[in-house]
Amino acid sequence: HQAIAILLPNPSRDPLICRRAMNLCMSALCHVLFAGVCATSVASVAASDGAACSADGACNAEAFEETSLLQARSRNEALASAKAALEGPPSMLQQRRAEQAAEAEAATKDWKFTCSSGPTKARWTNFQGIRKCQKESMFYCPDSLVDLQDVVKSHADVRASGMLHSWTPFACPENDPGVDSATVSTFKFNQILSLNTANKTVLTQGGVSTRELMNWLAERGYVLPSVPFWIDQTVAGAVATNTHGSAMKQGTTSMSAMVRSMDLVLADGSLKHLVQGDEELRAARVSVGKLGVIYQLELEVEEDYCITGTKEHWSEKLFTLWLEGLKSPKATSQIANPAKDQLAIQMFWFPNKGIITGNHRTVTGPAAGCPVTVNSTFNGAPTDAMGKVDFPLISRMRQTFPESYEMIELWMIEGTMFCDGVCLASERQIVPTALTGEIAPDDKYDQSEWGVPIAQAATCFHELATKVVPKDSHERRLFLAAPVLLRFVGQEDSFLSFSTDGPHMLFNMNSDVAYRSHEAHECRTWDAVIAHMEGPSCNGRLHWGKTGWDSKDHAQAAKMYPNFPDFIKVMKDWDPTGKFVGGSPVFDPSAPKPVLGSCAGTSAECKKPERQASRCMCTAQTPSWWDTCEWQLPQA
Repeated sequence: HQAIAILLPNPSRDPLICRRAMNLCMSALCHVLFAGVCATSVASVAASDGAACSADGACNAEAFEETSLLQARSRNEALASAKAALEGPPSMLQQRRAEQAAEAEAATKDWKFTCSSGPTKARWTNFQGIRKCQKESMFYCPDSLVDLQDVVKSHADVRASGMLHSWTPFACPENDPGVDSATVSTFKFNQILSLNTANKTVLTQGGVSTRELMNWLAERGYVLPSVPFWIDQTVAGAVATNTHGSAMKQGTTSMSAMVRSMDLVLADGSLKHLVQGDEELRAARVSVGKLGVIYQLELEVEEDYCITGTKEHWSEKLFTLWLEGLKSPKATSQIANPAKDQLAIQMFWFPNKGIITGNHRTVTGPAAGCPVTVNSTFNGAPTDAMGKVDFPLISRMRQTFPESYEMIELWMIEGTMFCDGVCLASERQIVPTALTGEIAPDDKYDQSEWGVPIAQAATCFHELATKVVPKDSHERRLFLAAPVLLRFVGQEDSFLSFSTDGPHMLFNMNSDVAYRSHEAHECRTWDAVIAHMEGPSCNGRLHWGKTGWDSKDHAQAAKMYPNFPDFIKVMKDWDPTGKFVGGSPVFDPSAPKPVLGSCAGTSAECKKPERQASRCMCTAQTPSWWDTCEWQLPQA
């Protein structure tokens, strides 16, 4: 606390103040966090004092004065200290992490099966174990096209599943217990087949992960035209849900827009081949799994190139003015016809600090001879260190010291994901494996994302920041699960694309309120955020792979997506019996809304109707401290 108190009034990170703050740290975690924030400043002072500082920032601490509070703990010493503490005898932290691992294993036991063991009956559960289908289905892991076709033909109800990174009900089977349901894992369709350098396309099976594809392409001097933030989903899943990065040029705006051809298995077991120019490809590019099982895809690629990146910060007021400027005739023309050498910017809003940070990137030439100053995934140490932290501890920390926590997140993001200098396109936006492999599955949250028309972006953001969750209000702690990710996509022609009728700004928000200690008013404020994003000020369109579709129906989907009827027509033509539709009222108007769970407990408080409304309301603090309510997932 003393270290934070010293550093917070020092936004310029004066080296001497940084060293004083670090000297007060009494734990390995404190060392890691403050050493990372102050690493550059401390290293510069060390150099001026005659200390030997190597290129990676490690400094000789003997050169610092030994008799004052300014004695330094350099970044490499802090990381070594943290590593020693975490690798020593079992501690309470380690014991708790072991308990968490056991809890996660128990929560996800239904879908954790071995493909080699043959078909297994289980219930689909998402990667965090917080979204679970009501009904079991038979899980299959076909390893050939013939096997896949046989599974699809032999069952009345079929779903495809990749890496489980989803919060939607669309992966769940038909709830009728009398219907024979199957879930097909694409785990074994994991081959990248060929690279066509003449046409600049790559042919890959649908079960390959985006990360694997990016690495394979980079080794051959190629990149995807734009890259999503999360890269550990399957390529087929990313395409089917309109997964995107930040890009304005037509044909590069999302993973779906990059598709040049596609092979998918239809309800009757036949293989459908689509190529660019086919009207039906407009439906298949974003199909949410409702047209068939994607077997393989041909995606557009580009030769690797050199980028100059700059880091920019805005206040909320200046950012609103910047968004207003996007409505000018000149900006509108540039958005409609983006320059080939200008990449769209990706931004992060830190609501408790009231700032937006962005990484602007400009293409400067081919990869050959690129004077790289920012290397491979930039610097993974900050995120790797956070991957070893106890998440109940992190949750308490971010609620107690929101601005300090956001300062740490800011350092992590800018240090691991930004190109602040010269870098290769193949190394941009590579999310560290610690984030996807260790942090995300342990950190429980719901993820929501809305696409907002560019013309409404300024009003949408301004009202969100000034009326719904005004500055300095306690309610901004709702956004502490992660900064709000802001991106921009140009127009594309897929029926179910965000931007089928023009460029959109994307607001991606993570909310952990339902999974930590909270009060009912926080749940109501989060409901107000959702109402604002989907109301007239924003007219937001829900992302097909994120939270929110549980409460939507067919009419609401059609209102959000103007080409929804065109998609439904193709869906009915290809799948007249509804084999891939499932129990979601979004695609089947006759289906009841899915049961998300129920509130249970020993007291009458837990049985109140408002407690049954959602997990958030159920688990909110009760008037009596000894009463607790528990949200139970639907039972088979």
